[in-house]
Amino acid sequence: ATGFSFGLERIVDLLRERGKMSSGTGVARVQVLDLEASDRTVSLCGRLLRSLRACGVSCELGYRPGAKPGRQIRAADKRGVPFVILVGSNEVALGLDLPDEGLADGLRVPVKRLADGEQRQLSVREAAAWIGEHFSGLPA
Repeated sequence: ATGFSFGLERIVDLLRERGKMSSGTGVARVQVLDLEASDRTVSLCGRLLRSLRACGVSCELGYRPGAKPGRQIRAADKRGVPFVILVGSNEVALGLDLPDEGLADGLRVPVKRLADGEQRQLSVREAAAWIGEHFSGLPA
């Protein structure tokens, strides 16, 4: 089994050695998990992703229709994503009427650090600061 992936791995190593590529993992620091896979949660997740990115946080959507929350969290952990934000009907009810510019401070969401299971209810800005503390001194 030394086909494509062996060659790609060598190319990535060479790029890193020559300073042409970051040694970061390329894995998002946060995965926003859509716990219901409804139109309303997908919409709010998209808005949260934009707000997190505006705060400088690398993030992605975790969208697995029909998957239970525990399974979604384990999948994120297995991929090496250190934080998840959980979005369900409660978050939709609180965030649906907020304008995009008010989302970063106006909506508090459950943010879970997967390394130790600590979970906090934070605004997007507070979440960005907590995540930033975790990564201080590490490559982006």
